Amino acid sequence: MKKMKMRRLAALLLLSVIMLAACGCTGGSGKAGGSGKKTIRVGYDQENKVLFEDLIPKFEKKYPDIKIEPVEFSSANLVGITTELTSLAAAGKLPDVMIGNDNFAYIVQQGWAYPLDNLLEADADKNDVLNMGLDQYTYNGHLYALPWRMQFDAVVVNFDLINELNMDEPEYDWTISTFVDMAKKATTTKYSGINYIYNANQPTWGFDNKLMGAMYPDGYQQYGYGFDTHSVDLTVNNAWVDTVKIIREFQGVPGLISDDLKDYSLRNEGKADDYDKKFGRNSDAFVSGKVLFGNHSTWEISFINTLEYKWDFYPIPTKDGLEQRIHTHVDYAYMSSALTEDTYEDAYKFLKFLTYDKDGCQVQMDYSINKSTDTSTGFKLYIPATENADIVTAFDNLKQVPDGIKYMYKTVVEDSTKAIISDCDKVVPDFWLNVTTFRDEADKQVEKGADPASLVNDLQTKINSAMNASWSFFSKTVDNNLEEFYKTHPWEKK
Repeated sequence: MKKMKMRRLAALLLLSVIMLAACGCTGGSGKAGGSGKKTIRVGYDQENKVLFEDLIPKFEKKYPDIKIEPVEFSSANLVGITTELTSLAAAGKLPDVMIGNDNFAYIVQQGWAYPLDNLLEADADKNDVLNMGLDQYTYNGHLYALPWRMQFDAVVVNFDLINELNMDEPEYDWTISTFVDMAKKATTTKYSGINYIYNANQPTWGFDNKLMGAMYPDGYQQYGYGFDTHSVDLTVNNAWVDTVKIIREFQGVPGLISDDLKDYSLRNEGKADDYDKKFGRNSDAFVSGKVLFGNHSTWEISFINTLEYKWDFYPIPTKDGLEQRIHTHVDYAYMSSALTEDTYEDAYKFLKFLTYDKDGCQVQMDYSINKSTDTSTGFKLYIPATENADIVTAFDNLKQVPDGIKYMYKTVVEDSTKAIISDCDKVVPDFWLNVTTFRDEADKQVEKGADPASLVNDLQTKINSAMNASWSFFSKTVDNNLEEFYKTHPWEKK
């Protein structure tokens, strides 16, 4: 009788395993091969494929009991990977650890990310995590991702042109008034002050948004957003109004913005426009050194390295009277909520190695300098998102990194309040949808002659009303996800 009961029990267990495998409900991997190693699946995009091919063997050397199984997303970059993640989640095949630089709020809303609070708190090296990166990945009191790497919004300064025009070189902690004055002085029949204000392909990345961030003191982020209030404040330091006025001032100086001289209707007819007349037919004024300031960011360093004049990256200038803050972009890494009790700690080891572990950061720095390639190149710059003292020193000693980037990195690491998070669209639900819907309407009114001061309060009210609705729905969804998470992950304490 006992034997029969045991056989029935074994059969039921076998059937359960088969059914779980068939529906893909088993979640995280953790399968042990013939070697007895735990397997952790790591997801990354094609852009970072070669980096991870270099990184993974070094992790496995440090942790010989863990085997990494690569999961390569088919997308060329991280934008648009959401569709792939949806399919993987539906099949119960989410990678155990993933990187990202796009809409993380959506990932959390779907319940795909593992709360990291307990794992980070238990780690003796937790103080090495880049502090400024934590608020933006915290929802309803729980941390869901870690900062992986950084980049900065910046201004490329043409030192050859400064010397030719007998100007003084600005300090890194320069002000908006200095920036505006220099741009005006550089604007002649031969030169321009800046290459562009608006980015036609990415309108939310325009210089007006960068400049507006420089109007705010500590506690405010991109477009005056506050992580504590879940709202924007456009009136602090007259931020929005002053930004609009400066942009209008630039536009009122003929030729100050080089790209504004382009007339595509004339070009389509094969005729020369004002840009061609000033800089030459088929020319690039910025590349040829005829523009004082370039509206660019540090991830464009491979392109900037091709310039044949002396240059450096500078922080976005700060409003007079305010302490300088650095416009910072952060890519992130996170763990899957499908992880099991026997795999989540090993998955965290890889997450740590990727983000703030000293050895892992050094591997990525070495790769960035010595092995990475890009068109025309230099290298794809890796700026570590860690406060580990050895890594901070090592980065500062890299000869390939411009002094201006080192300055921005050290400023952020030494004081996290000096960072302006420029990734609100990644971590705040519907951020740019709510902002641009009403901002674009206000911009059109300003173009027709309206005083921006008469528009700002109404603009702020409309944006925050929309944001409040988005946050309300998002927060309820996250709370529901958490309830289910703790039911299925009893080893994790709330």
